[in-house]
Amino acid sequence: AEEARAAGQPVRADDNADSMQVRLAAYYKQTSPLIGYYYAKGLLHSVDGLAEIDIVKSGIAGAVA
Repeated sequence: AEEARAAGQPVRADDNADSMQVRLAAYYKQTSPLIGYYYAKGLLHSVDGLAEIDIVKSGIAGAVA
């Protein structure tokens, strides 16, 4: 956030350490339990988000089809 601000780029109002802690806490409490839930039902699909954009796009499309 500080680098973007220094470069004159727009920065979200919630782009700070405190907001990030709140978002991470919400992820661990509300979202991450779903990984085990869907895995146990055989419905969990993983997509490598660090792959090339076209590969990620096709992986997501295949998972939700």
